[in-house]
Amino acid sequence: MAEPITKIHKGRQRRPRVPESQRKRAAQACLPCRQHKEKCGGGNPCPRCQQHQRTCRYESTGRRPVPVRNDVPDDGVPVGWKAKELQMKRIITHFLGDVSFETSDLQQIADTLDNGRNWSDTDSLESHDATLTNDYSIDPLSTSTMHYSGELSHWNFSRMLERRLRSLGNSTGQDKDHDHVEGFFRATALQSSGSCVALAKAYFPPKHIAEFLTNAFLTFGETNYFYFHEATFREKLEFYYTIEHPLSINDAGWICTLLMTFAIGTQFAHMQTKPTPARAAAVEDSPDDQIGLELYRFSCRLIPDLITAASVETVQAFLLLGVYTLPIDTSGLAYIYYGLAIKMAIQNGMHRKLSEGNVAPEIMEIRNRLWWSAYSLER
Repeated sequence: MAEPITKIHKGRQRRPRVPESQRKRAAQACLPCRQHKEKCGGGNPCPRCQQHQRTCRYESTGRRPVPVRNDVPDDGVPVGWKAKELQMKRIITHFLGDVSFETSDLQQIADTLDNGRNWSDTDSLESHDATLTNDYSIDPLSTSTMHYSGELSHWNFSRMLERRLRSLGNSTGQDKDHDHVEGFFRATALQSSGSCVALAKAYFPPKHIAEFLTNAFLTFGETNYFYFHEATFREKLEFYYTIEHPLSINDAGWICTLLMTFAIGTQFAHMQTKPTPARAAAVEDSPDDQIGLELYRFSCRLIPDLITAASVETVQAFLLLGVYTLPIDTSGLAYIYYGLAIKMAIQNGMHRKLSEGNVAPEIMEIRNRLWWSAYSLER
C-alpha cells in the first residue's frame, strides 16, 4: 500500500503571532532606537528615549506602537499612578494632618505654602544684606584716624557678646553710650618721646628749595599714582615753615610725608634744571645724593611712631618711603614699605566702604585713592 505523500510548501513561512503579554521586544521600534541600534521598549515615549531625553517618534505606518505592559485597567488610570497617589496621601497626612484631598483644597494649601516660602526668601535676603552691612565697623577717632573691626575680629565678637548680655539684662541707655566710646584707642603709650620729632625742623631745607623739590616730585615722581592731596600738602608745608612752637608726636605722619617728598624730589632735581656736562657726570657718579639719604635716614627714625599712630598720614608716609627705595632696593625695602602701607590702610578700614554721612566726601575720596594706589603698587 502506497504511503501518503506529504506536500512540502516552498517559500518563506509566516511566524506565529506572539501575544502582546508574552513579547520580549516591542512590535515596532521607534526611530531613535533604530538609529542607535538599541532595544526599544515600546510606548510613546519609550523608556530608553525618556531616559536619554530624546524625541520618541515612529514611522507613519498603519500600526501604532503597543505598550509593553498591560497595566492600564478599565478606568484608564495606570496602576503605578494609583500607587503613587496612595503614598503621596500618606506623606501629606503625616505632615499636614487630616486634610481634604479635593483639588480646590490642595490648591489652596499649595498657594499658602508658596507665599510663605516667598516671604521667608525675602526675609533671608534682607537679613543677609543686614549681616553684610553690620558685620564690620569703622568708627572715626579723628579726621585722619579710623578704628576698623572686621567680621572675624576679636573686637566685634566681644562687642556682640556684650550687647547680647546687656539685652538679656535690660541695661540702660547709658551703657549703650559707654559701649560706643570705650575701647577705641591707639597704643600711644608705645610711642617714643617727642624729642625725635622736634629735631625734624633741622632737616627742613630752605623754603625756596622745599618748593623746588616739591615741584620736582609732582612733575616727575608722582606719575599715575596718588600719594597725597596737593592742596593739603602745600597748606601743611606753609604751616610747618611758619610755626614757632616745637613739634609733637602727632605731627610725625605729616613730617615724614614732607621729608620723603623732598627726598624723592632730590632724585629728580637734575631734571628740573638745565643739564651741563659736569652735572651729568656728577649724577652718574652719585645716583643717591647725600641730601636725600639724610632725609630718608631721619624719616626711618619715625617709623615706630608711624606704625603706632596708624592714620591716613602714615599710609602716605610709607608709600613715599617705598617710592624712594624702589630704585635702590626694589626686592627688599620698597615692598616692605608698601606692605606696611597696606596694613595701615586696612587698620583704618580704607579697603571697606564707608557709610555716607559719617565722613566728608573729600576725605572719602582721599581714602579711596590712597587705598588703590597702595594696592596697585604692592601688587
